This record gives sequence, structure tokens and C-alpha cells, in this order.
Amino acid sequence: MLAEAGCTVPEIATITGHSQAHAQRILDRYLARTRTLAESAIAKLDEHRRNQPERTPTLGYSIARSG
Repeated sequence: MLAEAGCTVPEIATITGHSQAHAQRILDRYLARTRTLAESAIAKLDEHRRNQPERTPTLGYSIARSG
């Protein structure tokens, strides 16, 4: 429930009294890959993209002339 609420592994470990490594192993084994978590991840990605400065597209190469 803590992970689904958006808590980090260090926060979860602090609350539960587990080491961070043990908390991560518990999450790896038991945390269901739910629609709630997927939607939360997409919302975070969208928010991150909204906060990024707009980039000017470039061609990404230059032409060298020999002479």
C-alpha cells in the first residue's frame, strides 16, 4: 500500500523497519503490477515532460567539405 501511495523504497524501509535491500526484495516479490501503479508512473512521466524546456530540433550532423 505504501508503494501504491507513491512512497520510495527508503521511506517504506523507514516505516517498516526493514533494510532498504530487504524492503526492495519484498516489493519485487509481492508488489502487484497494478493499473494504479502504471497510471501513477505515466502521470509522473507526463509531469516530467511538461516541466522540461522545449527543445529546438536539430539535424544532428554537420557536413565537412574538403578542398
